[in-house]
Amino acid sequence: MKYFSLIIHNYVCKNKLQEAVYQFLKSQDRVIWANLETTKKMILYRIGEINKEFPRCKPIIVSWYTGMKQDWSLSNVGVCSFTLYEIDPDREVEHEKIVISDDEIRIRSQQNDYIWPESIAFEEGFTEGVAWHKDKTDK
Repeated sequence: MKYFSLIIHNYVCKNKLQEAVYQFLKSQDRVIWANLETTKKMILYRIGEINKEFPRCKPIIVSWYTGMKQDWSLSNVGVCSFTLYEIDPDREVEHEKIVISDDEIRIRSQQNDYIWPESIAFEEGFTEGVAWHKDKTDK
């Protein structure tokens, strides 16, 4: 099984240790991993090494936890939310056409029409970073 690493939220770093841990996790962001156990051990080991580089700071003691899915999240980091998401090998998405214009990105698949405007912060009822679904019948 393969996993995809992703930082969802990040917080303000309060010291050099937190900054170093965040920079390390940021370097591991958006990576596909083939071996889950080796990846988890490597990340724990590297954070332990970073702790040793900054002995005057309170150490960051992290651990892994999982919920109902086979996704793994790093707890007690304090600077970001870092998760390894399981990639479902049976789920493939095929797109018929991707159209990029000045004000939107439109992905047309066999079933749906997804639109990402260049700036959706000004659209009523939506916040920045949110994509919405438009039925083909709503044209």
